[in-house]
Amino acid sequence: MVDAFLYGGPLEQLVSQWAQMGVFTVILPFILVFAIVFAILEKIELLKNKGVHVIIALAIAFFTISNPYATAFFVPLFSNLGLGVAILICLMIVVGLAIKPGEGTWRTLFLIVGILIFILVIVKTQILKYFFGGANFYCSAQCQALIIFFVIIVLAVVAALVWGKNDSGPKSKSGDMVAAPRG
Repeated sequence: MVDAFLYGGPLEQLVSQWAQMGVFTVILPFILVFAIVFAILEKIELLKNKGVHVIIALAIAFFTISNPYATAFFVPLFSNLGLGVAILICLMIVVGLAIKPGEGTWRTLFLIVGILIFILVIVKTQILKYFFGGANFYCSAQCQALIIFFVIIVLAVVAALVWGKNDSGPKSKSGDMVAAPRG
């Protein structure tokens, strides 16, 4: 019963109809670009006029969705980003069993994993081919082991820098060094 509903059932038909109507390739990218541009314009208070900010955000959003490269950019980017976030959440659950959330290794671990997921999303979606052309990906396909080794080395250096910081004494709440009591 559940298989019929989820696989080939009404829910999948609804998503398929949305895809045919352009919800995922036109409407959602339009809303996303509009929201981001509008939020930036409101935050920087460029013209101090909400109506003008709406018009500018609408124009930029329409220009964006009229470009076929832009719509081809958003769909794989955010679908793979969703997978990356799901992986990060699973990692948080598993690591949370072994490490207390307040420990410094927690943040560093998720920084490293977040950077790796970001790199994987960028590589998997082949976004860079829009910037550098197709020849760039021939090299990256041939040199994947070298690229992965380079990324691991960079992450190891970053981890060593983060974990290698030594505190040479107690600090006050403002972060200044506190004089050790004499006696």
